[in-house]
Amino acid sequence: MYGKLFAQMFDGTLATKGPWEAMCTFQQFVILADKNGIVDMTPEAISRRTTIPLDVIKTGIAALLQPDAESRTPDEDGRRIVPISDHRTWGWQVVNYCKYSKIRTNDDRQEYMKDYMRNYRKGDHPPVNSVNNVDTSKQQLAPLAHLAHIDTDIDVDVVKTHGQKTTISSPPKARRRRVSVFASQDQADAFGVFWSKYWRRTARAAAETAYAKAATSPDLQAAIGSAIEAQSAEMTSRPPDKIPHAATWLNGRRWTDEVTTGSGTAKSAVERMIDAL
Repeated sequence: MYGKLFAQMFDGTLATKGPWEAMCTFQQFVILADKNGIVDMTPEAISRRTTIPLDVIKTGIAALLQPDAESRTPDEDGRRIVPISDHRTWGWQVVNYCKYSKIRTNDDRQEYMKDYMRNYRKGDHPPVNSVNNVDTSKQQLAPLAHLAHIDTDIDVDVVKTHGQKTTISSPPKARRRRVSVFASQDQADAFGVFWSKYWRRTARAAAETAYAKAATSPDLQAAIGSAIEAQSAEMTSRPPDKIPHAATWLNGRRWTDEVTTGSGTAKSAVERMIDAL
């Protein structure tokens, strides 16, 4: 199952009024709901699926069905869930589930918060802290504005309840794959051959970038490969720290260096490439 939760949930009356069972149960509803926000399950089934005690689920459902005049959303008189049928005691719909599920990006979230604050200011009552009944309008605006700029989507995997504390754990984010610098798979394969033969295999990322810029055609790739073979004896005779990094060698177009053969004749890169054919 997949559920989208917003951190704003922990700042409204669902959290401040309680009971805590309502918050816990509502999170389960978000996870278990279908694409239309329907949870067509008995309390017993919900308890079994989530491993949360049945009495916690029943208490939470009872609280979520109650109207809330201070709810951010006035639909259904502020109720969080409503029954889907008058002919049975189970099965509910999460109010505004579809609207919240469509909020995908920070811009969407920011626009929603602007609309919410604009509409709220039109009301004739200030925000009230339900714990101590103190007007906290200035205190409330700052955290709400902060939330408008934070992407707080959570891919919920497991919800565990410990006493009165609900812990939400989410799966680790997939590691971002590094974008290839090569123009084609053939060029990437050619670099693999080059790298396996080069005399100093350090700083591979820089070498990949340099190779992608230098070896832009099969002929150049062949010339570079031929130069590796021709310069091998001289390069491997050097101390390791005197062998240039692959990126340095490529950026300096060192494959064009003339190499003296055993007969004393210098051969250019083109000549070496022809010999390799």
